[in-house]
Amino acid sequence: MRVFLLLLALLSAAGVYFLGGNRIGPGHVERLYANGQIAFNALDHEALCAMLDDGFEQELTMHVDSGQSRESMDKQAYCESQALVLGALKQVSQGANGRRLVDHQYTITEVAIEPGGRSATVQTRATTVIPGIRSTVLSTDTVVRRRWKTMVVRSEGTAWVGPAR
Repeated sequence: MRVFLLLLALLSAAGVYFLGGNRIGPGHVERLYANGQIAFNALDHEALCAMLDDGFEQELTMHVDSGQSRESMDKQAYCESQALVLGALKQVSQGANGRRLVDHQYTITEVAIEPGGRSATVQTRATTVIPGIRSTVLSTDTVVRRRWKTMVVRSEGTAWVGPAR
């Protein structure tokens, strides 16, 4: 009887671990994006990269001046790009005598949890202003939770970059 109860307890714990750790809710999404905001403000590209699934893909349409381009990136390309951009911002900030030169804001406009809680579709708006340049990105992200970790697996968006006004 003890063995049966022990086995039942282990199966219950495994069920909670594997099933509960893979279900996503609005709170998980909000924490993920709040942590992203903190990482961006700290210019920490490694923390931003850690928020992405290994199979992450991004499709981004860029509007710069009167031109338009479409970029596709996997996790490695995205992380390398973030390292370059945030590294440059870090260097500029160091020369600004401690003044904050980057204003970056995320806004979650909608969260839709898929039936069964396996993933969430998240609509966001991100605005970044640095001296002379303003960018706005509208994106639709697919967010999942695997083994108690919430991460972005796909992002599709449109970015507008131009002079700050």
